[in-house]
Amino acid sequence: MKKMIRIILIVIGIILFSFWYIQSSNELVNTKEKYKIGVLISGTERIEKIKGLKEGLQNLGYVEGMNTSFVIKNADNQIDLIKKYANELDAMDLDVIIAGGAIETKFFKENSRGKTPIIFLGVADAIQLNLVESYQKPNGRLTGVENGHVELSGKRLQLFKLLLPSLNRIIVIYDEKIDASLLSLEKVKQVSEKLQIGISPIPISNLEQLKELKSFSFQENDGILVLPSYFLEKASLTIGQLALERNIPTFGVQSSDIKNGFLLSYGVSYYDQGFQCASTVSQILHGQSAGSIPVEKPDTVRLLVNAKTERALNIEFSKIGNAFIQRIE
Repeated sequence: MKKMIRIILIVIGIILFSFWYIQSSNELVNTKEKYKIGVLISGTERIEKIKGLKEGLQNLGYVEGMNTSFVIKNADNQIDLIKKYANELDAMDLDVIIAGGAIETKFFKENSRGKTPIIFLGVADAIQLNLVESYQKPNGRLTGVENGHVELSGKRLQLFKLLLPSLNRIIVIYDEKIDASLLSLEKVKQVSEKLQIGISPIPISNLEQLKELKSFSFQENDGILVLPSYFLEKASLTIGQLALERNIPTFGVQSSDIKNGFLLSYGVSYYDQGFQCASTVSQILHGQSAGSIPVEKPDTVRLLVNAKTERALNIEFSKIGNAFIQRIE
């Protein structure tokens, strides 16, 4: 009988302790600070940046739905919506705002009344785009992670010719409305003159110009090099399919271009840009000012090849270039 009473008391004690522990845990979670993070992306193509950002933040202890919430605005590649959403986010009571790229960051930069810290998630050249004063001490409310597209655009041209020496002319597609694309074009021109690589620049900033590309007179041993632009990100699949139809090797900006049928890409992935950005967000949430946090360069740059496109175009890379590529099926 005494043994039975002892067992009952132990069970009751365990139940009471469990109830107390659950209540205490809930109170602890409820008393934790709730961080509010705004995110603006120009279009769906940049969703992978958000995925990388969230996973990076979770690794640092910022868990969505527990101590962190997100307000995400997707402008669907409409310039008016990008500006509208930038103003809306700036007017909200947020701890920090993430700008998905240069075009998004530009509108936050133009809003002199904005006070919320802005972290750009992959821009081509923060200084040349007049986003920060210096890399080490950005000053103001902007800092973030670069994607290196201006410098990498010149490197892409060099790699294109190294991997495929038989190329006679490289069609360079750029966006004349985007500063990062124009800066990249200048870098490509410098490299082409230095290495004596023939190029033919073609501006594509809208659907009408994209349609005109289909009637372009491609020649044997042509190649296509695409420069950074939020519009050209959206047009990536169309360009990739056209290039395959015309048997033209195409060099893109990021890994998403590989998925769209491009032969090559050289750069940092959207996911990696987002993941890297998480540490900067954490510094802001811990009270550090954006202007005191150095702008970061990309951690990881990869040279990728679409193996399916390689086979479809019957590509033979040079021996020296073949040693550096990573094939993706």
